[in-house]
Amino acid sequence: MTNLDLILDDDISETKRDGWSFSKFRVTTQQDAPQQTNGTDCGIYVINLMEQRHMKELEQSKYNSHDERARLVLKIVWSPYNIGVSTVVADVKHYLRRSPVLRMIKSYGISRKGSIV
Repeated sequence: MTNLDLILDDDISETKRDGWSFSKFRVTTQQDAPQQTNGTDCGIYVINLMEQRHMKELEQSKYNSHDERARLVLKIVWSPYNIGVSTVVADVKHYLRRSPVLRMIKSYGISRKGSIV
């Protein structure tokens, strides 16, 4: 927290009253909080905890990093606050039409309900 005070010193002095400091924040840890098992999921874990997801959902045996990342991407893309959603969807459709993965799926005759292509 002291590092934040140093890095953001100018912003703090311009926007906060005298004596305000990140280092005065109380930091607590939850002893039973699930821990990530790799060096890449810390952000996903923090987001899930901020969303107040049930701790059982974040246990190692039930947690799937790829699924969580996809869930968050969809949440962002389909958010009512995303004013660029139509552009994103159009770009994805364009990409998928040219994607070798999609051609492979079509060549196997796999049909998909609700296909966006």
